[in-house]
Amino acid sequence: MAPELTKSGIGFVGDMPWGTHFCQFYESKNDLLEVLVPYFKAGLENNENCLWIVSTASEQEAADALRSALPDFDRYVAGHSLEIFPARDWYMPDGSLDLERVRRAWRERAALALARGHSGLRVSGDTFWLKREQWNDFNDYEDKLNGLVSDLPMTCLCNYSLAASGASDVLDVTRTHQFTFARRKGIWEIVETSELKQAKSEIERLNQELEQRVIERTTELIAANEKLKRAFEEIDKLRRSLESENEYLREEVQAASGESTILGTSPAIRGVIERIDMVASTDASVLILGETGVGKELVARNIHERSPRRDHPLVKVNCTAIPRELFESEFFGHVKGAYSGAFRDRVGRFQRADGGSLFLDEVGDLPLEMQPKLLRVLQDGEFEALGDDKPRRANLRMIAASNRDLKAAVADGRFRQDLYYRLSVFPIVVPPLRERKEDIPILADHFLKLACKRLNRPDLRLTEREIGRLQSYDWSGNVRELQNVVERAVITARDGAIHFDVVETIVVESLVPSSPVALDGADGENMRVVPEAEMRRMERENIVRALKVSNGRIYGSGGAAELLGVKPSTLSTRIRKLGLK
Repeated sequence: MAPELTKSGIGFVGDMPWGTHFCQFYESKNDLLEVLVPYFKAGLENNENCLWIVSTASEQEAADALRSALPDFDRYVAGHSLEIFPARDWYMPDGSLDLERVRRAWRERAALALARGHSGLRVSGDTFWLKREQWNDFNDYEDKLNGLVSDLPMTCLCNYSLAASGASDVLDVTRTHQFTFARRKGIWEIVETSELKQAKSEIERLNQELEQRVIERTTELIAANEKLKRAFEEIDKLRRSLESENEYLREEVQAASGESTILGTSPAIRGVIERIDMVASTDASVLILGETGVGKELVARNIHERSPRRDHPLVKVNCTAIPRELFESEFFGHVKGAYSGAFRDRVGRFQRADGGSLFLDEVGDLPLEMQPKLLRVLQDGEFEALGDDKPRRANLRMIAASNRDLKAAVADGRFRQDLYYRLSVFPIVVPPLRERKEDIPILADHFLKLACKRLNRPDLRLTEREIGRLQSYDWSGNVRELQNVVERAVITARDGAIHFDVVETIVVESLVPSSPVALDGADGENMRVVPEAEMRRMERENIVRALKVSNGRIYGSGGAAELLGVKPSTLSTRIRKLGLK
């Protein structure tokens, strides 16, 4: 609520709670600075992210005014705690006034402030830049801003020039803010909206009712204490029973699905199994390398389940899926009050994996600034939760996986060399499916049985012809793509016949036109050259096939981009150039 104003000053503006949207009318630039300097000074000292949108005063004047009040002004600017924007750069970056975009920008700024560790967002905007024809739209924006501010850890102080405002403008502005103040003839005066006055009265009435209800409920709760105690004992008993049942069901599902079994008899997959056997019983860090879809997570699960840590959890972290600003909280946890919105303690992935194994999937996507913190845990076994300066320990086994060339990332400065060597104590390379095609019949039969059981299609069998078709395909999506293709074939099977919708690997010689250009090689071999037009036709047909196999999907697992082994953005560009839809 707005405090009483006196002639002694305007320092109260620094004490506004979250959700306050208020404004002032100023006569001079000095009036404006006299209000905004204590407003932002209080915010910076409270670890808030402060954003000052200037119009009447320049950026330099605003900075100089704050620098005179804050000895460590430069530290706040360097740490992005304080930012000063010209009004037109904030409201009209492209020359047009899009107030819906501005509202979205406030919400994004509030989220960014919390992600940077600030307690909230404190803003002030000067409207001297407004043109008369923009006034009605801006008043509507100010009205809607009340709802936005009330939903966020945010305070908003708007500034209007008396010289640029008429009597009706003052009424409009007063209506759209919780309260308005101005200095006239050296005296600060305040005007509250009728809604705010009514809210004050309602709050006072509710407080009286609440006080009476607290007395009544306290009496009831004292009487119900014994009953509540018995209820908690019953809940605890049920919890233990559910945990036991959940563990049993987890083991049953795992046994039924066979997900922990590495299938295949090829020399390549036998080599992987041999390396798993070598390292599983140790605590050495393992780095699993291989293309997307080859089964890196399955290898990690096998290492864990064959290790002495098998009775403790295997905790998985997908480094690609965690937003950059949430990495530290996800890895190390946080304590209640560590930042705005942290209403309770949270256990991080490292603590959950204590005694077991931590699997970092796609570790090559780990942000560079997080890598030293991960290295410290690997070296010392210690970490600190956000908001807590007490070190915690984690006894875990590290297993990492990546489909990237981490050595190249180290050379490019995108991955720390010391972290790479710490993770790759024992590397295991999982071969792509195209290099172990003799395993395809075993894998296809396994996936067929799983899909038939899940989809209630027990009458389907593999034929030699269909196995041959599967083995003639290059499987850029590897085992995951094979599983998707098998499941899709089970869904579309008719009359007990199963047909795999794949495109055999293209052999250039079989697709050249009937009259190609021929050249004699040095060894007398005839080498055929494919014309550019034919190459474009082949590329178009290959993309069409990939889109058909993926049911028109470009992105994600089993999408056309994954099948073709290219980035989705690259494939989208090629599709547009080829005129495909």
